[in-house]
Amino acid sequence: MSLRISEDPTQRGSRAAVGPGPERATFQAAAQRMVLDSSCWRHSVYSSDVYILNLSVIDSHSTPERTTAMRAYGAFIALFLFKMTQGPPPVSFWLLLVWLEGPRAMISVPERIVQHLDPKAYKELAPWYKFKHTDNFPTVAQASHPLRVSWIQHFESAPVIFAVGRSEQEHEYALMTVFARIAFADPAPWTKKDWADAKSSFLLEWDDFDFGQTIRALGALPFLVSVYNRRIRHPDDLSPHLRFVTSDDNRDDARTTALFTKLGELRIKCYLRGCGHPAGAVPQLVTQAQFDDARGDPLLRSYRLLSGSSDNDMLPISPGWVIEFTFNHRRPRSNHEEKLQRSSIPTALDMHTCADQCGVDLNKGMEELLLGPAVSDPNVATPLDLWFHEQIGNRKYNRI
Repeated sequence: MSLRISEDPTQRGSRAAVGPGPERATFQAAAQRMVLDSSCWRHSVYSSDVYILNLSVIDSHSTPERTTAMRAYGAFIALFLFKMTQGPPPVSFWLLLVWLEGPRAMISVPERIVQHLDPKAYKELAPWYKFKHTDNFPTVAQASHPLRVSWIQHFESAPVIFAVGRSEQEHEYALMTVFARIAFADPAPWTKKDWADAKSSFLLEWDDFDFGQTIRALGALPFLVSVYNRRIRHPDDLSPHLRFVTSDDNRDDARTTALFTKLGELRIKCYLRGCGHPAGAVPQLVTQAQFDDARGDPLLRSYRLLSGSSDNDMLPISPGWVIEFTFNHRRPRSNHEEKLQRSSIPTALDMHTCADQCGVDLNKGMEELLLGPAVSDPNVATPLDLWFHEQIGNRKYNRI
């Protein structure tokens, strides 16, 4: 069970929250922590964002502890899919595809799907899609040919597997070798004990339930596309799912609240159009290195809002999902609340990740922030941008 501390735990009134939001955060943090085990996981050869199994070269080097770890990781990936209905973001979809359908499935995935699901892998694989068994492999004199360049990048031997006059079956086997070398840094990973250990636990079976067979009955590739095609590719992937509403619990002048609600919508959507961390975020919110790494990233803010408001690192799979911002002028019920209403310090966002909701209390400070300077250039930061960026990025409760 995971706990979320919604306020300073040293102060009275602190609350622990449990539910689907913290559960999502825990599963996703566990997936990120899993791939940090460098004895069992490594970056793919084409992307630092995608992880593959770090396979022992010699099976005899495997230990009982390593076998246990590999089996645990395979079972966790299955549990992640089952509970989250999402692919674990750091784990290569190629791994699950081959576990479910075998090596030949790699060369059967339509080009457009690879281009969409794993664009960095596609850049490496693109030259091979049009290479047929009747084609001759480029000669040494054709050193700049994309196929020869790709081969030299990934193999140390001569391309003898693409011999002249090879059969279609021999060609498919050779392509599987190339795809595996690019996807898994190994021309035949399925022959390794580590691979078999992880796969055996991924393909869970108990009583009459067969996890692998259930997915195959749905169609392994369509299933993997549905659970992995959840990444944000443009800010517009998120903006249409934001809902801005006015609370019923307002002061007498509800029209004022409605105006601030619309203003908040405009300001937040303008923030999302910006790239990277807002100017001025160093050093209070991020380090200079973090700021430089994210410079020009058009998706960082969308991902930050998605994770901060819902504990999701990928877009939800349900078609009607929304993240709701509720603006309200609360009627003070005590002297303390009256004091907070008059405070020039904006009230903190009230995030409910289980329900994908965010409450915005319109005290004096919050109103002044919304009414503050606005700019037409989304890459020029305003005080509201910096404040909002900090609020949605505060996930310190989520640690494993």
